[in-house]
Amino acid sequence: MSLASRLPLPPGPGQLLAGRWPRRLPGRSLVVLLIVTVVYGLWPYVTLWCLNQAVIENDQAAIVALVDVDAIRTEIARALNKEQSSAIDDLSDPFITWLERGLRRHGTTMLDELVTLDWVRERLLVQAVPGQGFVPAVSYAFFRGPWDFRVRIGEEDTQPVALRLTYVGFGWRVTMLSP
Repeated sequence: MSLASRLPLPPGPGQLLAGRWPRRLPGRSLVVLLIVTVVYGLWPYVTLWCLNQAVIENDQAAIVALVDVDAIRTEIARALNKEQSSAIDDLSDPFITWLERGLRRHGTTMLDELVTLDWVRERLLVQAVPGQGFVPAVSYAFFRGPWDFRVRIGEEDTQPVALRLTYVGFGWRVTMLSP
C-alpha cells in the first residue's frame, strides 16, 4: 500500500462544510427578529394610510374597523375632568365653544351624540389636501411607547389635530383624537 492511498482525500464541495456548519445559524434568529421589528414598526404607518383611504372614500365599514369611538369619548371626558389625566394635551377655544353648544343642545349625553364616526371623519379632514386626504398634512408620526403611536396632522401653529393609535387585539386603532 502506497503512502498516497493512505492519505485522506481532500473534501469535495459538498463535504467542505459538513460537520462544521451549525444546523441552525445563530444569525437566522437575528434576521427573523429584524424582520418582525421592521414589520411592527411599519404597521401603524400602514394603518394610518388605510385610515386615510377610508376617510377619502367615506368607507364607513373600514372607519369602524380602524376607529374606537368609545375610547375617543373616554379620552375627551378625561380631558374635561380636571381630576383625571388625559392624552389630550390642551383644549382649544374652538373645542370649548363646540362643547358649550353641545351641552346646551344635548345635555350630559353630548359626547355620545356628538362624537360619532362622522365627527371623527370631519376632524381628520380639517387639515386635509383635497383628493389626497390628511396624510400629506401629517407633520409628526412616531411611537411614544411600544403600544402607543402618536400622529399630528397640521403644523403646531395651525391648531393641529392630534391622534393616538393604540395596538388593540390584533391591530392598530385610533383611540384618541383631539377635538
